[in-house]
Amino acid sequence: MALAALLAACASPAPKTPSSSSPPAAEAAARQAESQRQVDAQRQAEFNRSLDRWHGASVKELLAKLGKPNSTAREPDGTRVWIYAKSTQLSGPNGATPFTCVVRYLVDEKAGKIVGHRIEGC
Repeated sequence: MALAALLAACASPAPKTPSSSSPPAAEAAARQAESQRQVDAQRQAEFNRSLDRWHGASVKELLAKLGKPNSTAREPDGTRVWIYAKSTQLSGPNGATPFTCVVRYLVDEKAGKIVGHRIEGC
């Protein structure tokens, strides 16, 4: 009899204990948000790499392609920066979301060439 009770206990599913994890919907939302962050990071990295083609290009080429910059600035080391910015509203599940992309091209004024870039928010 004791053996039968022991075997029955081994064959029974373990009792469920309250879980401290998030509800399934919250877990799914967290996985989806993480997936979207990864997609956004990959898209931003690809965009950043695509801008590398401007390194060494003349400022005349950049002007012909993009027009005048929205503004200009100087880095602390004196490097000229041409700033191109675009803002828009993106549609999403929670309505319109503001989106801004800023590209800062570093310009060697003496050579008239693009020597680098930085992106923000793209």
